[in-house]
Amino acid sequence: MGSRPIGRRPLHCQSAVFYAQGCLLFDPEERILMPSSTRWWQGMFMTSKRIKWHRLLGLCLMDYFKGSKYHVETEVDLALKRQLADIVVIERVNSDGADLTLCDGFEDLGSHNIITYKSKWESMNPFAIEELIGHGVNYWKIHGSKEFRPSDLRLYALSTRYPRKLARSGHLEKIGEGVYNLLVMNRLIRVIVLADLPDVAANAILNFFSFDPQKINHAKEYY
Repeated sequence: MGSRPIGRRPLHCQSAVFYAQGCLLFDPEERILMPSSTRWWQGMFMTSKRIKWHRLLGLCLMDYFKGSKYHVETEVDLALKRQLADIVVIERVNSDGADLTLCDGFEDLGSHNIITYKSKWESMNPFAIEELIGHGVNYWKIHGSKEFRPSDLRLYALSTRYPRKLARSGHLEKIGEGVYNLLVMNRLIRVIVLADLPDVAANAILNFFSFDPQKINHAKEYY
C-alpha cells in the first residue's frame, strides 16, 4: 500500500499486525481461532483468554504511523495516582515525517489526539464519551496547559459496531461512510464506526478491527 510508512517496524508492532490479520473467527468468549504455530505470542494480546483489544489497536496504529509526523502512545498515565487509561494518544512531533493517506475520519488529526476504542463486545455509550472527555481534560492539565491550547486537542471515539445508545442520546452528524461528528457542549468528538468504513486501501489498518472477514482479507492484501 503506497500510504504505509517506510521503515523497520519493532517486533511487537509486527506481531500485532500479524495477530490482527488472523482475527477472522471468534467465539462468544473472545478466544481467537488461529493455527497453533502462531499462539506463542497470544500472551502479548490476551488476558485470561480475553483479547486486549485496546492494546492491539494501539500497537497496530504504532505500526501504521511509523516514520510519519505522528508519535503513538498506548495506555497513557493520566492521573497523579498511577492509573493507566485504555486510550491511544497520537501526537504530531515531526514536521519532516512522511505524509500518509490517512484513514477515513483521521483527515484532520491535530497536534494532540486522544482515541478510545470499543470492540464488538463493548458499547460506545454516553458514559464512554464522558470518560473520553475526562481523559482529554486530564491530558491537557498534565501535558499541555503551558504548551498548547485546549482547542489543539482532538478526541476520537472508535467503535467496531454502530453506537445505537449514543445515537439515541445525542446527535450524530454523518459526514461520511462510517464517520460521524458528535457535539458535546462545545467539544466536537469524531466517532468512527469501523464496521461501516469503506473497504479501501487507506482504511486497511482499521478494517482489521471491523470483525468482517471479507474486509479483513482485503486489508491483508492492502497492508
